[in-house]
Amino acid sequence: MSITSFSESNTEACAAVIAAAFEQDPLYALHLKSPTEKYLFSKFLIRKSLTLGEHSLVITLDKGVIQAAASYEVDSGHAFKRVLNQLRWPFLKEVLNMQRFMSPAAFRFFNQYMRFTTSVRPKERHHYLVFIGVHPEAQGKGYGTQLLNEIHRIVDSDVHSVGIGLDTENAANIAYYQRFGYTLTGEKTIGDVTIYTLFRKKS
Repeated sequence: MSITSFSESNTEACAAVIAAAFEQDPLYALHLKSPTEKYLFSKFLIRKSLTLGEHSLVITLDKGVIQAAASYEVDSGHAFKRVLNQLRWPFLKEVLNMQRFMSPAAFRFFNQYMRFTTSVRPKERHHYLVFIGVHPEAQGKGYGTQLLNEIHRIVDSDVHSVGIGLDTENAANIAYYQRFGYTLTGEKTIGDVTIYTLFRKKS
């Protein structure tokens, strides 16, 4: 088993892991109506990570099978720089591709989702966990904990970062993240989904 970064060649494999990991997640279950949509949205997340230069981690078994994947970004805390980064053509192209398979209602929901989660971010340099998922067949083996611990090690070693934030739609996840030192910083209901934002101060 090894922890490495994912690359272009891992796109399909990582998307399959994330789609399976989040299949029952409220966001996926309520706004992505088919397995194809769930896979394509997961692929969008992977492509987003690659095009925006986010940092990624995957757990791979000796036979090359990816069991878990995570992506996190380093945010300066300045909203203008964040928006400017997202206006680059490679990312806009990924957004346009997403619109082709997603219903207008779902696309509006994701826009509202992103506006809320970015509004509660710190105004200082910080890290943000974009996603972390473990394939259902590999859950319970500590892979998620290993990825989180590695990400926290990176965050804690950054002298300029104030910590790391994340969001979840699963209330059951809150207690899990609190065990790692996260605290609840925000909560908002959009339609039929409640979003929780959490933050872990740097050790």
